[in-house]
Order: sequence, then C-alpha cells, then structure tokens
Amino acid sequence: MEPKLLYFFTMLKKGSRLAPICQAIVVCDNIIREENTHKLSLMGLFNSITVPSFPTRHARMHVFVSLTNYIGETEGKLKFIDPEGNTIAEIQGPITFNDKLATVELNIIINGMVFPKPGVYTIEFLVAHQLVGSRKIQVMERKT
Repeated sequence: MEPKLLYFFTMLKKGSRLAPICQAIVVCDNIIREENTHKLSLMGLFNSITVPSFPTRHARMHVFVSLTNYIGETEGKLKFIDPEGNTIAEIQGPITFNDKLATVELNIIINGMVFPKPGVYTIEFLVAHQLVGSRKIQVMERKT
C-alpha cells in the first residue's frame, strides 16, 4: 500500500473530515458566464470601496468563491466581519461536490450591503463550519 493512501485512510479513520481547498475569493461588480464555453468573466474587481459618508449602503457586489478537493454535499457560509470582529452579514446554502478533482465556482450576489463605519472588513468563507478562505476589503470615506 502506498504511504499517501495509508495517510488518507488514517485521517478518515480518526473521524476528521478534510476541508475543501479555497482557490479564490474575489469581489467584483459583475460576473458573466459565457453561454458556449461556460467560462466566467469577472468584471470590475476591487479591494476597496470609497463612499461619501457612513453608514453606507453598497448597491450591489458579487463575491466569487472557487473551491475544490472535496466530495459530497455540505453547507457553505459567506460572512462579512467588521473591523472589530463582529459578523455584520452572512449568507449560507448547500454546496455539492460531485468529484474530488472538480472545481465548484460560486457567484454570490450581495444587494444593499450596509457598512456601518470605515475600516478593513473581512470576508470569510466556511465549509461545514470550517474556515477555508478569507480576504480583506477596505471601506473608506472620500476625502474632499
């Protein structure tokens, strides 16, 4: 028996569930899927938002999440966390991984997200209650 297979068997035997690998979390203005090729185009990628005042409501954003290395059905959760560490929004739903080598691409549309104050916000993605990826986004007031 190969050592890799033995290691994988040992991990499952102990009852630990391996988390999927998060390949990307990207925030953008829009995501388009090409009809013929099914390729995705992410439009207007951004890492910060500049607003006139706080609290502010961001009209619309897309959060693209790419996951792999998992099999079966599980629960996914996207969380927005304010600069003090408080969860200000979360979205969850089922995710199905048909093949361990396949990539699952999620387009999560956020309408009317409220940012109460300036600062660095964290976007986290969890699968089966395990953090698999995160990224930061800065929200700041426009200086006149």
